[in-house]
Amino acid sequence: MKKLTTVLAIIIPLAAFPLWNNILKTPTGMEKAGLVSEITGNLTIEGNLDLKNESINPGCSPGRIDIIGNFSMGSQAVYKAELKDLSGPGLGHDQINVSGNITLGGTLEIILDGYSPTNADQFEIMAFGGTLNGNFTNIILPASMSAWMIDYGVMNPNKVVIHGPNSPLPIALLNFTVDTKNNDHILSWQTAAEFNNDYFLVEHSTADQEFRSLQQVSSLGNSNTVQSYSYTHIKPSTGDHYYRLKQVDKNDDFTYSHIISINMDEGSPINIYPNPSSEVLHFSQKADLVIIYDFTGKEVIRASNIESNMNISGLPDGTYVVDINNGTSRLSLVVDNK
Repeated sequence: MKKLTTVLAIIIPLAAFPLWNNILKTPTGMEKAGLVSEITGNLTIEGNLDLKNESINPGCSPGRIDIIGNFSMGSQAVYKAELKDLSGPGLGHDQINVSGNITLGGTLEIILDGYSPTNADQFEIMAFGGTLNGNFTNIILPASMSAWMIDYGVMNPNKVVIHGPNSPLPIALLNFTVDTKNNDHILSWQTAAEFNNDYFLVEHSTADQEFRSLQQVSSLGNSNTVQSYSYTHIKPSTGDHYYRLKQVDKNDDFTYSHIISINMDEGSPINIYPNPSSEVLHFSQKADLVIIYDFTGKEVIRASNIESNMNISGLPDGTYVVDINNGTSRLSLVVDNK
């Protein structure tokens, strides 16, 4: 990889490009690219680069531009990315590699250089060491890539990836949890992004059984944002219970989540949350009778048939005792109204 000054000495006199003079003089400042129409070649740029209405085209069929700093594209800027083959960034396709942050706007134009698109392929057209803000305002794709999508660092951290609809990108599963309410098991999960996902199968097992399917939950569709799902396993038996998710793509490929577990003991105690609490106190199961005492032992609240929560907004700050179902559970509660 050659430094920028060497490359420009070969191409054209340095004085004709005020941009490069500025970059070399003040490599830590956000530079203006106003007098350069196109940035091309295999380059290393030391300093921040801010494109306004210019185009950037790494390599020479194809190549890579390394930016040691931050990179931004305004609404009129264009990134021309060539795809040649599957040999990797800088060899088989163009890539802009940024050590710092990226702010995106403008146009991405994909140019085919002998590559015949297949829907299972993907290309890392950008990489970054910091954060990414925004996305391309306009995307120009060849007709043979009309169904392709872009992942802005969600499925592939610190990368911008253009991929076909059948590309084996994973589901970004943020969390998968189980809780109990009224002797039911409430399963909840969230995805950070989804591409080509068809549905989830909620699978269940006990200590002496293999996993079996409980419910199919359809995908909410392709997305780069958080999507939330839930399923209620109604009145499972007592004992240990295990759950997992089977994620199935539209091409029938599948992956499994991690396994979560919960114990449903007969007559299991009722829990309260949050603790400390303020306006509303929640219960993990239905409570027939709830009595709250202050630190002197004085009864301050009595309530019956609590399904899931109760109002405690009238209680001043302090420590209380919550008696549930005549002593079945007896818990300490801190009230903090700050």
